[in-house]
Amino acid sequence: MKVTKDTTIGEVLEAKPELEEVLRKYMGEVGCLSCPMRAMETLENGAQVHGIKEEDLNKMVKELNEKL
Repeated sequence: MKVTKDTTIGEVLEAKPELEEVLRKYMGEVGCLSCPMRAMETLENGAQVHGIKEEDLNKMVKELNEKL
């Protein structure tokens, strides 16, 4: 699996639940990590909603891929 900005939060967590640690590092303690909508919300959508800068989104995607 290759993670991109278009990968959903749900896909990331299904592939490797431990990656929640990386998501929390960048997104903080947000409810979307356990929300049923995570199946449809992309990493980019989540970043926009939670005010994460493009630069940090790119870092998060890179780190997720490194840990997969």
